[in-house]
Amino acid sequence: MTDSTAGRHQTSWRRDDSVLRVREQSSISAAADLVEAIDDHTWEQLFLTVSRSVGNTDWTVSAAQYAGFARLNVQGRPVDVEIAPKLDGLDLFFLCDWAYSVTDRNRAGRRQTAALEVLRTDPMACLLGWYLQSMIDFATRWLRRGYLTVEQDLTSRIRGRVLIPDYVQRSVATGRNHVIPCRFAEPTHDTAINRFLKAGLRRAVTLSAAVPVPAAREALAQLGTRALGLFGAVSDAQASPTDANRLTPSGPLRHYRPLVELTRAVLSGTFVSPDLGTQLHTAFLWDLNILFQEALRNILRGWPGASLVDKRPSVSIATAAGVVLTTRKIDPDYVLKMQNGTVLLDAKYKKTWYLDRAAGAGEDDLEATAGHQRIKINRADVYQAVSYSRHNAWRPATTALIYPAVLDHDEQLPEPLQIHGFGQPVHVGFLDVGPYASTNIEAFYAQLAAAVATD
Repeated sequence: MTDSTAGRHQTSWRRDDSVLRVREQSSISAAADLVEAIDDHTWEQLFLTVSRSVGNTDWTVSAAQYAGFARLNVQGRPVDVEIAPKLDGLDLFFLCDWAYSVTDRNRAGRRQTAALEVLRTDPMACLLGWYLQSMIDFATRWLRRGYLTVEQDLTSRIRGRVLIPDYVQRSVATGRNHVIPCRFAEPTHDTAINRFLKAGLRRAVTLSAAVPVPAAREALAQLGTRALGLFGAVSDAQASPTDANRLTPSGPLRHYRPLVELTRAVLSGTFVSPDLGTQLHTAFLWDLNILFQEALRNILRGWPGASLVDKRPSVSIATAAGVVLTTRKIDPDYVLKMQNGTVLLDAKYKKTWYLDRAAGAGEDDLEATAGHQRIKINRADVYQAVSYSRHNAWRPATTALIYPAVLDHDEQLPEPLQIHGFGQPVHVGFLDVGPYASTNIEAFYAQLAAAVATD
């Protein structure tokens, strides 16, 4: 087993390892005594699949599209599981900012913090650090007071509404006419929506203590202390992801909406159980496929001159007489209306690998390279994009498949590729998701606009 401090690579998992590392959407061999010491349900909760070929002594552990961290108690010994993003340099801060629409926060200032590189040493520290910093940015600017109904006995003064029955029974009857029971609204930070946010904050602070890298753990502790200080006037309360359904952040509370959804994700993406079979299990795992898809959605929402369309048309099967038998909606990931046409886009995070990793392309896949990435273009995805463009509601339309890319500071966004043979080309575009992604958004918009103009 090789576990280098610099590269943080492991070639296999062994029973005496304290940290088990694997990349998202990849596999690693694991010793039989380790696999058998961990409950089957725990593997499922971590979205890890274990399998073994006939005649093999070791098992193969395969990761899905989730990245994050888990801590297991394997027969009394703590073991950390780290699932890193498949693309080296992928900026989780960037994806999370856009996916949860917290892009109006001072991201530039956050990137100057000394702890940033420390937090990026493992995906859990990165995600937790981003969440804690987002909560700090929000509380500093937007934390609002609400009103709670309070009943209180006031001395020689009236506030709000006088509770006449209580005044007669408790004050007049006992000769304390100067004591007046009143009901009034009290401004306070201790509201249901703030308690929900603080519950997510407490959960993140608790998970921060499980980060295996000491420097990252210390940086997260500092962020957590600062964030909790801003919520000092808010009571602690238990919360679950479903509690967000009772909150309606609109009007004066509209700025809460991204943080409520973010906290819902933190609470639902965090598995904390005192007893899973014979294992203690704590995990913080996010689906990077969905994270990329939602980040791209909000980036497209911010494209000047384009507007996202939520309504989708249908296709139908009918008889020769025109009687419709059944209908189905067709649903590309994104539909954008522009002054000079319609743009149909699909996000393809799952189909991207680094050049030094096997893409596993099959007979139905086309392979191409762009920068450091190898992309797998599935023929079914191409046929689907072509069929979208021929729908009456959108014809003619520009279609594109969007893949992630990680660029260095001096690299340009890769030029889009084109797939020919279907009339109008199907474009293959790239969105930078690396540490310099923010500087390449305008180039991404420009490439899409150029594709529309040429079709």
